[in-house]
Amino acid sequence: MKLHRDLGITQKSAWHMLDKIRHALTGAIALVSATVVEVDETCIGGLERNKHDSSKLKAGCGGVGKTAVVGLKERELRPVVAQVVVDTKPTILHGFIPANAEQGTEVSGDDFISYQQLDGYRHKFVRRSVGEFAVGDVHINGIESYLSMIRRAHKGANHKMSGKHLGRYVSEFAGQHNIRELDTADQMAAIVAGFVGQHLMNEDLAAGVDGRLY
Repeated sequence: MKLHRDLGITQKSAWHMLDKIRHALTGAIALVSATVVEVDETCIGGLERNKHDSSKLKAGCGGVGKTAVVGLKERELRPVVAQVVVDTKPTILHGFIPANAEQGTEVSGDDFISYQQLDGYRHKFVRRSVGEFAVGDVHINGIESYLSMIRRAHKGANHKMSGKHLGRYVSEFAGQHNIRELDTADQMAAIVAGFVGQHLMNEDLAAGVDGRLY
């Protein structure tokens, strides 16, 4: 709203412009040479108890009515890759990890059942279900910190990020994280480079085409 007032353009144009910038930040850093990566997932959305009664799903608890996001962070250089996923079943999470880390990589996770039997990786985990946060150098503190930033943005600066467009915000936060240590000029150059070959049509934006992993 503020941007469209400051620039004297329509709200629709301001929204499209901001999403073009988010789209330019979607280029993820390849993690194929990583030694250790951390992986975790979270659910983004409002609490069922806070919804109007007609909007409540009235089915279970926890992630019901929310959108799942999975993230992977390289331990040494600390770039992240994150993506909206349709659910957190093994078939989904076992596809996300190989797409972003080469086989043989050590994967630090928790004891969530969907990460079990992760073929081709040295899977080590902490038992978060019993309050275990770290065992030696096995922990997920880095990726948890990144995912908590998305949750705080949902409640704070952005107030709300619909599941339909959440993928763009997740990519934006990952892009911002990955260029955070560059100076301002290099950050701007990286964003401009992200526009090359990218074409975000308004109809795709309205449709919520966000690269969701199914």
